[in-house]
Amino acid sequence: MTQEETQSIQDILRSNHDIFAWTHSDMKGIHPSIASHKLNVFPAARPIRQKIRRFHPDRQRVIQMKLTNCWKPDSSERYLIRIGRSVEVYIDDIVVKSKTREQHILHLQEVFYLLRKYDMKLNPSKCAFGVSAGKFLGFMVSQRGIEVSPDQVKAVMETLLPGTKRTIRKAGTQGWTDNCQNALERIKHCLMHPPILSSPMPKEKLYMYLAVSEWAISAVLFPLPFAKEQKPVYYVSRALADVETSILHKPDLTGRMLQWAIELSEFGIEFQPRLSKKGQVMADFVLEYSRRPDQHHESGEQEWWTLRVDGASRSSGSGVGLLLQSPTGEHLEQAIRLGFSASNNEAEYEAILSGLDLALALSVSKLRIYSDSQLVVRHVQKEYEAKDSRMARYLAKVRSTLQQFTEWTIEKIKRADNGALTPWPNISGQELYPKILNERTKSGCKLPVSP
Repeated sequence: MTQEETQSIQDILRSNHDIFAWTHSDMKGIHPSIASHKLNVFPAARPIRQKIRRFHPDRQRVIQMKLTNCWKPDSSERYLIRIGRSVEVYIDDIVVKSKTREQHILHLQEVFYLLRKYDMKLNPSKCAFGVSAGKFLGFMVSQRGIEVSPDQVKAVMETLLPGTKRTIRKAGTQGWTDNCQNALERIKHCLMHPPILSSPMPKEKLYMYLAVSEWAISAVLFPLPFAKEQKPVYYVSRALADVETSILHKPDLTGRMLQWAIELSEFGIEFQPRLSKKGQVMADFVLEYSRRPDQHHESGEQEWWTLRVDGASRSSGSGVGLLLQSPTGEHLEQAIRLGFSASNNEAEYEAILSGLDLALALSVSKLRIYSDSQLVVRHVQKEYEAKDSRMARYLAKVRSTLQQFTEWTIEKIKRADNGALTPWPNISGQELYPKILNERTKSGCKLPVSP
């Protein structure tokens, strides 16, 4: 600040010294005509005693909250004529902001006038005037923008590395590895560079980056597309419901889409090709992490999936385990406890049927099946004949299910190569028996139910 500007602010503060509470006696309080609430009641009306009313606990809490708010005198409403233009009110803190130093002097005079009008006092030890940067609400505010205050993250930034295993406090930890150090450094970087939204200027042209997929939509709003550092104004990301994914395929919505286009034409929207990479990358990033977990990409015609199955039977019960691997290397494991007694061969068939149902649910077209049961593999390959009636029904069900795939293969592997699967999870597995029973009954393979 120049000497003239500093002198102007000092003159304003001297002329408004009565605004500050220098002693406790200066805090006289707000006049009751401003702070108290009055009810417009007819004086001649007779009081009537109301009956006790019982409310739901949730409704009772809402009523108590509303009454509490009514009892609190809120003088911030007096600043509504200035809020958003030159004054920002945060509970008990006030910020007088100005674009130029000349405007700042005028804004201070207006705020002091309102404070004197309603007999409000300021704490001089908590006031600062004519500053271009300062700490506010835990952040450093300056002409560069909003930055993190070093005092807020000092404890994390000065964290000492653990010297012993005891300081790590985690069972089975081998020590402080490079991955642990990299994770700590990333946390420090995120704390020092938090994502902060910017405020748009009046009549400023905004740019929106869109990213649309089959399961979600996202958009990011930026003020300047060619700026060195783009700070978003607003962003939104929403997953589409099942109904919304097919709503535009209806032919009777053509007229409605035309109506929407007419309504959007009122806002002066201009469509341009993709020019800025930063905003589009952010929109794509938001969209990528908005994918619903129950949606999966459809498999390509040339993509092969791998299914490894295993089944076992014990006196305590029967269970199956399966491992489905995508062409990109993603694994999907399941351990299922059967709700009925079954032999080892029946458990192997149940494992294959469960794996086939899972693959069909993911729209898999080409599948390679690996099992350590020689009997089941030879049955499916038509090298062995199923003589037992139950095995014959299982085999018919497996072959009919395999017809839903474009291509499939089944091979026998060693039990040691199938050791990663376990049909006996530590927790009680998923009870799949009711589903299996219904499906087997429809296909003519009726299974007995053990009591």
